[in-house]
Amino acid sequence: MSSTNVQQENIYVSFKIGGETFGFGIDDVKQIIRLPHITRVPKMPAHVLGISNLRGEVMPLTDLALRLGYPNPCTTTDDTRVIVIEKDDVLTGLVVESVNEVKSAEVHNIDAFPEMLSAGVDKKYINGILKLTDGDAITLIQILNTDEVIELDALPKQTERSYRRSAAAKAEEAE
Repeated sequence: MSSTNVQQENIYVSFKIGGETFGFGIDDVKQIIRLPHITRVPKMPAHVLGISNLRGEVMPLTDLALRLGYPNPCTTTDDTRVIVIEKDDVLTGLVVESVNEVKSAEVHNIDAFPEMLSAGVDKKYINGILKLTDGDAITLIQILNTDEVIELDALPKQTERSYRRSAAAKAEEAE
């Protein structure tokens, strides 16, 4: 394989939510694990299931179905997995119903989200539509934008708010 072909290919992890197939770029995925024990955290948005310990590091767990606006959470079965994403040295676990496979795809097999369907759809979550051909069948995989899915911009604000609350509580205790 020439270096030109390598530059034109991307690798994706595909998974299921609510009967639909989605994917993340493999560069965003740190690992895929079974659903761990979840410690609930009060006053969190509905899509945040809680926190879990991953090899000594605490990470939030998000139900990706709820995060994407589906009315029902991911169905929990033996196939349920957590896709661990690492962004800016922060781990986030995204709960999905099942992980299908890791696929290599050429860039020309990825289309933009159809403009005709844009009304009322928050396209910021979708980087593109990957078309995979298997004989006569074509599978469409919605490639998600991990920065938007895990609310990367909200992380510093959440951390800052949490720090301020913690500092205020410590100040009150000291008085």
